[in-house]
Amino acid sequence: MAEIKKNIIIFTGQSGVKVSECFKRLNFPQIENLKTICLEDRLSEEYKRGFKKFLYEDVQFQNELWTKVFEEVINEILEKYNDNLVFLSLHGSYYHHNSTEFVSAINFETILRLKGRVMKVITLIDDIYDIYKQLTVAGEIFGNIMNEIYSYRAISKSIQNLILILDWRHNEIVISHLLANSLDVQFYVVAIKHPVSIIRRLIDSDEKSLKIFYLAHPISVIRSESDKVMSKFPAQLNAFGENIVNINQKAVLFFPSTIDELRIEKKSFKIEDNTIERYVPELLSRLTNPFDEDEQIGLGLPPSLKNLDPFNPSGVDASNLTENEKNSIGTQLDYLREKIRLQVTSRDYKLVDQSKNGIIAYRPYYKESLSGGVWNEIKYNHKLAQRNEERDCLIISIKKDHAKTRIFNFFTYLIGNIVGLSDEQKKLLKDECDNWEKSAEKIGLFSDNDYISNNMQDILESVENVNNLLPKVYKFQNELIIKKKGTFLEGVFKSEDETREEVLEAIKSTLLSDKLNSKVKVENYQKFEDPNDLKIQKMLKKYISNSI
Repeated sequence: MAEIKKNIIIFTGQSGVKVSECFKRLNFPQIENLKTICLEDRLSEEYKRGFKKFLYEDVQFQNELWTKVFEEVINEILEKYNDNLVFLSLHGSYYHHNSTEFVSAINFETILRLKGRVMKVITLIDDIYDIYKQLTVAGEIFGNIMNEIYSYRAISKSIQNLILILDWRHNEIVISHLLANSLDVQFYVVAIKHPVSIIRRLIDSDEKSLKIFYLAHPISVIRSESDKVMSKFPAQLNAFGENIVNINQKAVLFFPSTIDELRIEKKSFKIEDNTIERYVPELLSRLTNPFDEDEQIGLGLPPSLKNLDPFNPSGVDASNLTENEKNSIGTQLDYLREKIRLQVTSRDYKLVDQSKNGIIAYRPYYKESLSGGVWNEIKYNHKLAQRNEERDCLIISIKKDHAKTRIFNFFTYLIGNIVGLSDEQKKLLKDECDNWEKSAEKIGLFSDNDYISNNMQDILESVENVNNLLPKVYKFQNELIIKKKGTFLEGVFKSEDETREEVLEAIKSTLLSDKLNSKVKVENYQKFEDPNDLKIQKMLKKYISNSI
Protein backbone atom coordinates (compact mmCIF):
# COMPACT_ATOMS: atom_id res chain seq x y z
CA MET A 1 0.00 0.00 0.00
CA ALA A 2 1.19 3.49 -0.82
CA GLU A 3 2.44 5.71 1.95
CA ILE A 4 -0.40 7.38 3.87
CA LYS A 5 -0.36 11.17 3.99
CA LYS A 6 -2.72 14.01 4.86
CA ASN A 7 -4.61 14.85 1.69
CA ILE A 8 -8.33 15.01 2.59
CA ILE A 9 -10.45 18.03 3.46
CA ILE A 10 -13.93 17.15 4.74
CA PHE A 11 -16.68 19.64 3.92
CA THR A 12 -20.05 19.55 5.65
CA GLY A 13 -23.17 21.68 5.30
CA GLN A 14 -26.92 21.48 5.56
CA SER A 15 -29.17 21.05 2.54
CA GLY A 16 -29.47 24.26 0.53
CA VAL A 17 -25.80 25.21 0.81
CA LYS A 18 -25.09 23.22 -2.37
CA VAL A 19 -21.60 22.05 -1.44
CA SER A 20 -21.01 20.46 -4.86
CA GLU A 21 -21.46 23.86 -6.53
CA CYS A 22 -19.08 25.37 -3.97
CA PHE A 23 -16.47 22.77 -4.96
CA LYS A 24 -16.57 24.03 -8.55
CA ARG A 25 -15.87 27.58 -7.42
CA LEU A 26 -13.17 26.53 -4.97
CA ASN A 27 -11.43 24.78 -7.85
CA PHE A 28 -10.66 28.06 -9.61
CA PRO A 29 -7.81 28.58 -10.22
CA GLN A 30 -7.71 24.87 -10.89
CA ILE A 31 -6.17 22.69 -8.18
CA GLU A 32 -3.79 20.11 -9.59
CA ASN A 33 -4.93 16.50 -9.05
CA LEU A 34 -8.10 17.46 -7.17
CA LYS A 35 -10.61 14.66 -6.58
CA THR A 36 -14.09 15.58 -5.31
CA ILE A 37 -16.32 12.96 -3.67
CA CYS A 38 -19.88 13.64 -2.53
CA LEU A 39 -20.96 10.97 -0.06
CA GLU A 40 -24.67 11.66 -0.61
CA ASP A 41 -24.22 11.01 -4.35
CA ARG A 42 -22.60 7.67 -3.52
CA LEU A 43 -25.46 6.86 -1.12
CA SER A 44 -27.97 7.60 -3.89
CA GLU A 45 -26.09 5.33 -6.31
CA GLU A 46 -26.06 2.49 -3.77
CA TYR A 47 -29.68 3.00 -2.68
CA LYS A 48 -30.84 3.37 -6.32
CA ARG A 49 -34.07 5.18 -5.40
CA GLY A 50 -32.71 8.69 -4.92
CA PHE A 51 -31.36 10.44 -1.85
CA LYS A 52 -34.65 12.11 -0.91
CA LYS A 53 -36.37 8.72 -0.61
CA PHE A 54 -33.41 7.48 1.42
CA LEU A 55 -34.34 10.14 4.00
CA TYR A 56 -37.64 8.31 4.64
CA GLU A 57 -35.95 5.03 5.56
CA ASP A 58 -35.62 3.92 9.19
CA VAL A 59 -32.59 5.25 11.04
CA GLN A 60 -30.92 1.84 11.47
CA PHE A 61 -31.08 1.22 7.72
CA GLN A 62 -29.64 4.69 7.08
CA ASN A 63 -26.77 4.05 9.50
CA GLU A 64 -25.94 0.65 7.99
CA LEU A 65 -25.97 1.92 4.40
CA TRP A 66 -23.97 5.02 5.37
CA THR A 67 -21.28 2.86 7.00
CA LYS A 68 -21.11 0.51 4.01
CA VAL A 69 -20.78 3.34 1.49
CA PHE A 70 -18.29 5.26 3.61
CA GLU A 71 -16.09 2.15 3.95
CA GLU A 72 -16.07 1.91 0.16
CA VAL A 73 -15.11 5.59 -0.15
CA ILE A 74 -12.25 5.17 2.33
CA ASN A 75 -10.90 2.15 0.43
CA GLU A 76 -11.17 4.05 -2.85
CA ILE A 77 -9.21 7.01 -1.46
CA LEU A 78 -6.50 4.80 0.03
CA GLU A 79 -6.11 2.73 -3.13
CA LYS A 80 -6.52 5.34 -5.86
CA TYR A 81 -6.08 8.88 -4.57
CA ASN A 82 -3.07 8.86 -2.30
CA ASP A 83 -1.40 11.51 -4.49
CA ASN A 84 -4.53 13.64 -4.94
CA LEU A 85 -6.04 16.38 -2.85
CA VAL A 86 -9.49 15.04 -1.96
CA PHE A 87 -12.53 17.19 -1.21
CA LEU A 88 -14.98 14.90 0.60
CA SER A 89 -18.45 16.30 1.27
CA LEU A 90 -21.05 14.84 3.62
CA HIS A 91 -23.97 15.94 5.78
CA GLY A 92 -23.32 15.85 9.51
CA SER A 93 -27.06 15.58 10.10
CA TYR A 94 -30.20 14.76 8.15
CA TYR A 95 -33.78 15.87 8.63
CA HIS A 96 -35.68 12.59 8.80
CA HIS A 97 -38.80 12.98 6.67
CA ASN A 98 -40.87 10.44 8.60
CA SER A 99 -39.96 11.13 12.22
CA THR A 100 -39.45 14.87 11.50
CA GLU A 101 -36.33 14.97 13.66
CA PHE A 102 -32.64 15.53 13.09
CA VAL A 103 -30.53 12.39 12.89
CA SER A 104 -26.90 11.69 12.09
CA ALA A 105 -25.81 8.60 10.21
CA ILE A 106 -22.10 9.19 10.89
CA ASN A 107 -20.32 6.12 12.22
CA PHE A 108 -17.45 7.62 14.20
CA GLU A 109 -15.68 4.27 14.54
CA THR A 110 -15.58 3.96 10.76
CA ILE A 111 -14.60 7.56 10.17
CA LEU A 112 -11.60 7.17 12.50
CA ARG A 113 -9.99 5.09 9.76
CA LEU A 114 -9.24 8.48 8.18
CA LYS A 115 -7.35 9.75 11.23
CA GLY A 116 -3.98 10.98 10.03
CA ARG A 117 -5.32 11.49 6.50
CA VAL A 118 -7.65 14.46 7.08
CA MET A 119 -6.20 17.98 6.94
CA LYS A 120 -9.20 19.91 8.30
CA VAL A 121 -13.00 19.93 8.53
CA ILE A 122 -14.92 22.89 7.07
CA THR A 123 -18.64 23.50 7.58
CA LEU A 124 -20.18 25.74 4.93
CA ILE A 125 -23.14 27.89 5.99
CA ASP A 126 -25.40 30.56 4.51
CA ASP A 127 -28.18 32.96 5.59
CA ILE A 128 -31.28 31.01 6.66
CA TYR A 129 -33.41 33.16 4.35
CA ASP A 130 -31.37 32.12 1.30
CA ILE A 131 -31.30 28.48 2.44
CA TYR A 132 -35.08 28.53 2.79
CA LYS A 133 -35.54 29.98 -0.68
CA GLN A 134 -33.37 27.20 -2.13
CA LEU A 135 -35.47 24.57 -0.34
CA THR A 136 -38.86 25.86 -1.54
CA VAL A 137 -38.18 24.55 -5.05
CA ALA A 138 -40.46 21.70 -6.14
CA GLY A 139 -39.15 18.37 -4.82
CA GLU A 140 -37.20 19.98 -1.97
CA ILE A 141 -38.12 19.62 1.69
CA PHE A 142 -40.19 22.83 1.86
CA GLY A 143 -41.57 22.71 -1.69
CA ASN A 144 -45.16 22.26 -0.47
CA ILE A 145 -45.19 25.77 1.01
CA MET A 146 -45.61 27.10 -2.53
CA ASN A 147 -49.08 25.49 -2.64
CA GLU A 148 -50.31 27.27 0.50
CA ILE A 149 -53.26 29.57 -0.24
CA TYR A 150 -54.07 30.84 3.27
CA SER A 151 -51.99 33.84 4.31
CA TYR A 152 -51.74 33.12 8.04
CA ARG A 153 -50.72 29.49 7.48
CA ALA A 154 -48.23 30.49 4.76
CA ILE A 155 -46.48 33.02 7.03
CA SER A 156 -46.69 30.96 10.24
CA LYS A 157 -45.41 27.81 8.52
CA SER A 158 -42.55 29.75 6.91
CA ILE A 159 -41.49 31.09 10.32
CA GLN A 160 -41.50 27.53 11.70
CA ASN A 161 -39.47 26.38 8.69
CA LEU A 162 -36.89 29.12 9.30
CA ILE A 163 -36.63 28.01 12.94
CA LEU A 164 -36.10 24.44 11.74
CA ILE A 165 -33.30 25.59 9.41
CA LEU A 166 -31.65 27.42 12.32
CA ASP A 167 -31.75 24.26 14.46
CA TRP A 168 -30.53 22.19 11.54
CA ARG A 169 -27.52 24.43 11.01
CA HIS A 170 -26.72 24.33 14.72
CA ASN A 171 -26.79 20.51 14.66
CA GLU A 172 -24.61 20.43 11.56
CA ILE A 173 -21.99 22.63 13.22
CA VAL A 174 -22.01 20.66 16.50
CA ILE A 175 -21.66 17.26 14.79
CA SER A 176 -18.99 18.55 12.41
CA HIS A 177 -17.04 19.94 15.36
CA LEU A 178 -17.22 16.52 17.05
CA LEU A 179 -16.00 14.99 13.80
CA ALA A 180 -13.01 17.34 13.68
CA ASN A 181 -12.20 16.67 17.34
CA SER A 182 -12.29 12.91 16.82
CA LEU A 183 -9.92 13.27 13.86
CA ASP A 184 -7.73 15.72 15.82
CA VAL A 185 -7.84 18.40 13.10
CA GLN A 186 -8.76 22.08 12.92
CA PHE A 187 -12.45 22.91 12.45
CA TYR A 188 -13.70 25.94 10.53
CA VAL A 189 -17.15 27.42 10.00
CA VAL A 190 -17.17 29.39 6.74
CA ALA A 191 -20.07 31.37 5.26
CA ILE A 192 -20.32 30.83 1.52
CA LYS A 193 -20.51 34.60 0.95
CA HIS A 194 -16.78 34.72 1.76
CA PRO A 195 -14.59 35.01 -1.33
CA VAL A 196 -12.95 31.98 -2.88
CA SER A 197 -9.56 33.75 -2.76
CA ILE A 198 -9.49 33.93 1.06
CA ILE A 199 -10.65 30.36 1.69
CA ARG A 200 -8.24 29.02 -0.92
CA ARG A 201 -5.49 30.21 1.42
CA LEU A 202 -6.85 27.82 4.06
CA ILE A 203 -6.79 25.04 1.48
CA ASP A 204 -3.50 25.77 -0.27
CA SER A 205 -1.30 26.68 2.71
CA ASP A 206 -0.13 25.05 5.90
CA GLU A 207 -2.15 26.52 8.78
CA LYS A 208 0.99 27.32 10.76
CA SER A 209 2.15 29.68 8.02
CA LEU A 210 -1.14 31.60 7.94
CA LYS A 211 -2.19 34.63 9.93
CA ILE A 212 -5.89 34.13 10.65
CA PHE A 213 -8.01 37.01 11.97
CA TYR A 214 -11.62 37.78 12.78
CA LEU A 215 -12.88 41.20 11.67
CA ALA A 216 -15.03 42.65 14.48
CA HIS A 217 -17.24 45.63 13.67
CA PRO A 218 -20.65 47.12 14.54
CA ILE A 219 -23.60 45.67 12.62
CA SER A 220 -27.01 46.41 14.17
CA VAL A 221 -26.27 50.08 14.83
CA ILE A 222 -25.18 50.58 11.21
CA ARG A 223 -28.50 49.22 9.97
CA SER A 224 -30.37 51.75 12.13
CA GLU A 225 -28.58 54.64 10.42
CA SER A 226 -29.72 56.50 7.33
CA ASP A 227 -29.42 55.05 3.83
CA LYS A 228 -26.47 57.39 3.26
CA VAL A 229 -24.57 55.90 6.19
CA MET A 230 -25.71 52.38 5.28
CA SER A 231 -24.08 52.76 1.88
CA LYS A 232 -20.99 54.53 3.24
CA PHE A 233 -19.96 52.39 6.21
CA PRO A 234 -19.99 48.97 4.45
CA ALA A 235 -17.92 50.42 1.61
CA GLN A 236 -15.33 51.71 4.09
CA LEU A 237 -15.43 48.42 5.99
CA ASN A 238 -15.00 46.34 2.85
CA ALA A 239 -12.09 48.50 1.69
CA PHE A 240 -10.54 48.03 5.14
CA GLY A 241 -10.94 44.25 4.90
CA GLU A 242 -9.54 44.14 1.38
CA ASN A 243 -6.48 46.03 2.58
CA ILE A 244 -5.86 43.33 5.19
CA VAL A 245 -6.06 40.39 2.78
CA ASN A 246 -4.11 42.19 0.05
CA ILE A 247 -1.25 43.22 2.32
CA ASN A 248 -0.02 39.66 2.72
CA GLN A 249 -0.95 36.48 0.85
CA LYS A 250 -0.73 34.55 4.12
CA ALA A 251 -3.51 36.59 5.77
CA VAL A 252 -6.98 35.05 6.20
CA LEU A 253 -9.86 37.20 7.41
CA PHE A 254 -13.31 36.04 8.55
CA PHE A 255 -16.13 38.56 8.01
CA PRO A 256 -19.13 38.27 10.39
CA SER A 257 -21.33 40.19 7.93
CA THR A 258 -21.21 37.29 5.45
CA ILE A 259 -24.16 36.06 7.55
CA ASP A 260 -26.73 38.78 8.26
CA GLU A 261 -29.98 37.44 9.72
CA LEU A 262 -30.89 39.60 12.72
CA ARG A 263 -32.99 42.02 10.69
CA ILE A 264 -36.65 41.22 11.33
CA GLU A 265 -38.49 44.55 11.39
CA LYS A 266 -40.47 45.89 14.36
CA LYS A 267 -43.17 48.51 13.75
CA SER A 268 -45.47 50.68 15.86
CA PHE A 269 -49.24 50.44 15.46
CA LYS A 270 -52.10 52.55 16.79
CA ILE A 271 -54.80 50.29 18.23
CA GLU A 272 -57.72 52.40 19.47
CA ASP A 273 -56.07 54.74 22.01
CA ASN A 274 -52.94 52.65 22.49
CA THR A 275 -49.70 52.43 20.55
CA ILE A 276 -48.18 48.95 20.39
CA GLU A 277 -45.01 47.56 18.86
CA ARG A 278 -44.70 44.15 17.28
CA TYR A 279 -42.49 42.31 14.83
CA VAL A 280 -43.79 42.07 11.28
CA PRO A 281 -42.89 39.57 8.53
CA GLU A 282 -40.54 41.97 6.78
CA LEU A 283 -36.76 42.20 6.65
CA LEU A 284 -34.65 45.31 7.08
CA SER A 285 -31.97 45.94 4.47
CA ARG A 286 -29.08 43.51 4.48
CA LEU A 287 -25.60 44.91 4.94
CA THR A 288 -23.88 45.05 1.58
CA ASN A 289 -22.12 41.76 0.97
CA PRO A 290 -18.37 42.25 1.47
CA PHE A 291 -17.66 40.63 -1.89
CA ASP A 292 -19.27 40.53 -5.33
CA GLU A 293 -21.34 37.45 -6.10
CA ASP A 294 -18.91 36.19 -8.72
CA GLU A 295 -16.12 36.20 -6.09
CA GLN A 296 -18.04 34.22 -3.48
CA ILE A 297 -17.77 30.53 -2.63
CA GLY A 298 -21.51 30.04 -3.09
CA LEU A 299 -23.21 30.20 -6.45
CA GLY A 300 -25.88 32.61 -5.22
CA LEU A 301 -29.61 32.41 -5.74
CA PRO A 302 -31.01 31.95 -9.25
CA PRO A 303 -33.03 34.94 -10.53
CA SER A 304 -36.31 33.08 -9.93
CA LEU A 305 -35.61 32.88 -6.18
CA LYS A 306 -33.85 36.18 -5.45
CA ASN A 307 -37.00 38.23 -4.94
CA LEU A 308 -38.91 35.49 -3.13
CA ASP A 309 -40.30 36.66 0.23
CA PRO A 310 -38.96 34.19 2.85
CA PHE A 311 -41.96 34.90 5.11
CA ASN A 312 -44.49 34.46 2.32
CA PRO A 313 -42.82 32.55 -0.53
CA SER A 314 -46.10 31.67 -2.26
CA GLY A 315 -47.00 35.36 -2.41
CA VAL A 316 -50.43 34.97 -0.80
CA ASP A 317 -52.33 38.22 -0.18
CA ALA A 318 -51.76 38.97 3.52
CA SER A 319 -53.94 42.08 3.72
CA ASN A 320 -56.83 40.08 5.21
CA LEU A 321 -54.98 38.98 8.36
CA THR A 322 -56.97 39.54 11.56
CA GLU A 323 -55.54 41.46 14.50
CA ASN A 324 -55.19 38.21 16.47
CA GLU A 325 -53.33 36.60 13.57
CA LYS A 326 -50.99 39.59 13.32
CA ASN A 327 -50.28 39.37 17.05
CA SER A 328 -49.64 35.63 16.76
CA ILE A 329 -47.24 36.18 13.86
CA GLY A 330 -45.50 38.93 15.85
CA THR A 331 -44.98 36.54 18.78
CA GLN A 332 -43.59 33.84 16.49
CA LEU A 333 -41.23 36.34 14.87
CA ASP A 334 -40.07 37.48 18.31
CA TYR A 335 -39.17 33.86 19.10
CA LEU A 336 -37.37 33.43 15.76
CA ARG A 337 -35.44 36.65 16.31
CA GLU A 338 -34.31 35.55 19.77
CA LYS A 339 -33.06 32.22 18.38
CA ILE A 340 -31.17 34.10 15.68
CA ARG A 341 -29.66 36.44 18.28
CA LEU A 342 -28.40 33.52 20.36
CA GLN A 343 -26.90 31.87 17.28
CA VAL A 344 -25.20 35.13 16.26
CA THR A 345 -23.41 35.17 19.62
CA SER A 346 -22.35 31.52 19.53
CA ARG A 347 -21.34 31.67 15.87
CA ASP A 348 -19.29 34.84 16.26
CA TYR A 349 -17.49 33.30 19.25
CA LYS A 350 -16.78 30.27 17.05
CA LEU A 351 -15.32 32.57 14.40
CA VAL A 352 -13.11 34.17 17.05
CA ASP A 353 -12.09 30.67 18.21
CA GLN A 354 -10.97 29.63 14.73
CA SER A 355 -9.07 32.89 14.16
CA LYS A 356 -5.86 31.74 15.80
CA ASN A 357 -4.19 35.16 15.63
CA GLY A 358 -7.09 37.04 17.15
CA ILE A 359 -9.26 40.03 16.32
CA ILE A 360 -8.92 43.12 14.21
CA ALA A 361 -11.65 45.48 15.42
CA TYR A 362 -12.85 48.24 13.10
CA ARG A 363 -14.52 51.34 14.58
CA PRO A 364 -15.81 49.73 17.80
CA TYR A 365 -17.22 53.10 18.89
CA TYR A 366 -20.05 54.09 16.61
CA LYS A 367 -23.38 55.93 16.94
CA GLU A 368 -22.82 57.23 20.48
CA SER A 369 -21.69 53.98 22.07
CA LEU A 370 -19.26 51.10 22.12
CA SER A 371 -20.74 48.24 20.08
CA GLY A 372 -21.89 45.56 22.53
CA GLY A 373 -21.11 42.77 20.07
CA VAL A 374 -17.60 44.04 19.36
CA TRP A 375 -16.91 44.52 23.07
CA ASN A 376 -18.01 40.94 23.86
CA GLU A 377 -15.82 39.58 21.07
CA ILE A 378 -12.82 41.56 22.28
CA LYS A 379 -13.38 40.30 25.84
CA TYR A 380 -13.67 36.71 24.61
CA ASN A 381 -10.53 37.04 22.50
CA HIS A 382 -8.66 38.50 25.50
CA LYS A 383 -9.68 35.47 27.56
CA LEU A 384 -8.42 33.09 24.86
CA ALA A 385 -5.17 35.07 24.60
CA GLN A 386 -4.34 34.17 28.21
CA ARG A 387 -3.70 30.62 26.97
CA ASN A 388 -2.25 31.42 23.56
CA GLU A 389 0.60 33.88 23.04
CA GLU A 390 0.02 33.81 19.28
CA ARG A 391 -3.39 35.48 19.74
CA ASP A 392 -3.57 39.29 19.79
CA CYS A 393 -5.94 42.19 19.18
CA LEU A 394 -5.67 45.27 16.99
CA ILE A 395 -8.21 48.09 17.29
CA ILE A 396 -8.65 50.72 14.59
CA SER A 397 -10.77 53.57 15.96
CA ILE A 398 -11.83 56.86 14.39
CA LYS A 399 -11.50 59.86 16.70
CA LYS A 400 -14.84 61.42 15.76
CA ASP A 401 -16.65 58.16 16.65
CA HIS A 402 -15.22 58.26 20.16
CA ALA A 403 -15.84 62.02 20.46
CA LYS A 404 -19.53 61.58 19.62
CA THR A 405 -19.78 58.87 22.26
CA ARG A 406 -18.27 61.26 24.80
CA ILE A 407 -20.70 64.01 23.85
CA PHE A 408 -23.60 61.60 24.20
CA ASN A 409 -22.34 60.37 27.58
CA PHE A 410 -21.91 63.97 28.78
CA PHE A 411 -25.50 64.94 28.00
CA THR A 412 -26.80 61.61 29.28
CA TYR A 413 -25.11 62.39 32.61
CA LEU A 414 -26.73 65.84 32.74
CA ILE A 415 -30.20 64.51 31.92
CA GLY A 416 -29.91 61.68 34.43
CA ASN A 417 -28.35 63.59 37.32
CA ILE A 418 -29.63 67.18 37.37
CA VAL A 419 -32.46 67.42 39.89
CA GLY A 420 -35.88 68.67 38.76
CA LEU A 421 -35.47 68.85 34.99
CA SER A 422 -38.77 69.14 33.13
CA ASP A 423 -39.58 66.89 30.18
CA GLU A 424 -39.20 69.91 27.90
CA GLN A 425 -35.72 70.66 29.27
CA LYS A 426 -34.70 67.03 28.80
CA LYS A 427 -35.87 67.22 25.19
CA LEU A 428 -33.93 70.46 24.65
CA LEU A 429 -30.79 68.85 26.10
CA LYS A 430 -31.15 65.91 23.70
CA ASP A 431 -31.52 68.34 20.80
CA GLU A 432 -28.41 70.22 21.93
CA CYS A 433 -26.56 66.89 22.14
CA ASP A 434 -27.45 66.26 18.49
CA ASN A 435 -26.16 69.74 17.60
CA TRP A 436 -22.85 69.09 19.33
CA GLU A 437 -22.46 65.73 17.59
CA LYS A 438 -22.78 67.53 14.25
CA SER A 439 -20.32 70.28 15.19
CA ALA A 440 -16.78 69.80 13.89
CA GLU A 441 -15.56 72.15 16.63
CA LYS A 442 -17.19 70.16 19.45
CA ILE A 443 -16.02 66.85 17.96
CA GLY A 444 -12.48 68.21 17.86
CA LEU A 445 -12.63 69.33 21.50
CA PHE A 446 -14.11 66.06 22.73
CA SER A 447 -11.40 64.14 20.87
CA ASP A 448 -8.77 65.87 23.02
CA ASN A 449 -8.12 64.19 26.38
CA ASP A 450 -6.19 67.21 27.67
CA TYR A 451 -9.05 69.57 26.86
CA ILE A 452 -11.54 67.39 28.76
CA SER A 453 -9.14 67.01 31.69
CA ASN A 454 -8.59 70.76 32.11
CA ASN A 455 -11.85 72.36 31.00
CA MET A 456 -14.82 70.54 32.53
CA GLN A 457 -16.12 73.75 34.12
CA ASP A 458 -15.99 75.53 30.74
CA ILE A 459 -17.77 72.60 29.06
CA LEU A 460 -20.58 72.74 31.61
CA GLU A 461 -20.84 76.52 31.34
CA SER A 462 -21.22 76.24 27.56
CA VAL A 463 -24.44 74.33 28.25
CA GLU A 464 -25.56 76.78 30.94
CA ASN A 465 -25.11 79.68 28.53
CA VAL A 466 -27.72 78.33 26.10
CA ASN A 467 -31.11 79.89 26.91
CA ASN A 468 -33.65 77.64 28.65
CA LEU A 469 -31.49 74.52 28.56
CA LEU A 470 -30.99 74.36 32.32
CA PRO A 471 -32.77 75.92 35.32
CA LYS A 472 -31.16 79.16 36.54
CA VAL A 473 -30.34 77.41 39.80
CA TYR A 474 -29.84 73.66 39.76
CA LYS A 475 -28.10 70.88 41.60
CA PHE A 476 -26.87 67.42 40.75
CA GLN A 477 -28.24 64.48 42.72
CA ASN A 478 -24.93 63.77 44.44
CA GLU A 479 -24.66 67.39 45.60
CA LEU A 480 -27.46 66.70 48.12
CA ILE A 481 -25.18 64.78 50.46
CA ILE A 482 -24.75 65.35 54.20
CA LYS A 483 -21.20 64.83 55.32
CA LYS A 484 -21.17 63.53 58.91
CA LYS A 485 -18.28 64.30 61.23
CA GLY A 486 -18.49 62.42 64.49
CA THR A 487 -21.99 63.29 65.74
CA PHE A 488 -25.25 64.37 64.17
CA LEU A 489 -24.80 67.90 65.51
CA GLU A 490 -21.50 68.12 63.68
CA GLY A 491 -23.14 67.18 60.36
CA VAL A 492 -22.75 69.87 57.75
CA PHE A 493 -23.67 70.24 54.10
CA LYS A 494 -20.75 70.16 51.75
CA SER A 495 -20.02 73.51 50.25
CA GLU A 496 -21.47 74.02 46.78
CA ASP A 497 -17.99 74.56 45.30
CA GLU A 498 -16.71 71.35 46.85
CA THR A 499 -19.57 69.18 45.63
CA ARG A 500 -19.69 70.75 42.16
CA GLU A 501 -15.97 70.07 41.80
CA GLU A 502 -16.59 66.43 42.68
CA VAL A 503 -19.43 66.26 40.14
CA LEU A 504 -17.16 67.65 37.43
CA GLU A 505 -14.50 65.13 38.41
CA ALA A 506 -17.06 62.33 38.09
CA ILE A 507 -18.12 63.55 34.64
CA LYS A 508 -14.49 63.85 33.54
CA SER A 509 -13.76 60.33 34.76
CA THR A 510 -16.77 59.01 32.82
CA LEU A 511 -15.73 60.74 29.60
CA LEU A 512 -12.07 59.72 29.76
CA SER A 513 -12.62 56.10 30.75
CA ASP A 514 -12.30 53.52 27.97
CA LYS A 515 -12.69 49.88 28.92
CA LEU A 516 -11.04 48.79 25.67
CA ASN A 517 -7.70 49.82 27.19
CA SER A 518 -7.85 46.84 29.54
CA LYS A 519 -8.10 44.32 26.68
CA VAL A 520 -5.48 45.51 24.21
CA LYS A 521 -1.84 46.53 24.16
CA VAL A 522 -1.29 50.29 24.07
CA GLU A 523 0.52 50.11 20.74
CA ASN A 524 -2.32 48.07 19.21
CA TYR A 525 -5.06 50.60 20.00
CA GLN A 526 -4.76 53.06 17.13
CA LYS A 527 -6.92 56.16 16.63
CA PHE A 528 -7.14 57.97 13.29
CA GLU A 529 -8.75 61.18 12.05
CA ASP A 530 -10.49 59.69 9.03
CA PRO A 531 -11.58 56.18 7.85
CA ASN A 532 -9.74 56.80 4.57
CA ASP A 533 -6.49 57.82 6.26
CA LEU A 534 -3.60 56.18 4.39
CA LYS A 535 -1.85 55.70 7.73
CA ILE A 536 -4.37 52.94 8.48
CA GLN A 537 -3.04 50.84 5.62
CA LYS A 538 0.54 51.43 6.77
CA MET A 539 -0.43 50.40 10.30
CA LEU A 540 -2.09 47.21 9.05
CA LYS A 541 0.91 46.32 6.91
CA LYS A 542 3.27 46.75 9.84
CA TYR A 543 1.03 44.80 12.23
CA ILE A 544 0.48 41.84 9.91
CA SER A 545 4.07 41.71 8.66
CA ASN A 546 5.43 41.72 12.21
CA SER A 547 3.22 38.83 13.19
CA ILE A 548 3.84 36.49 10.25
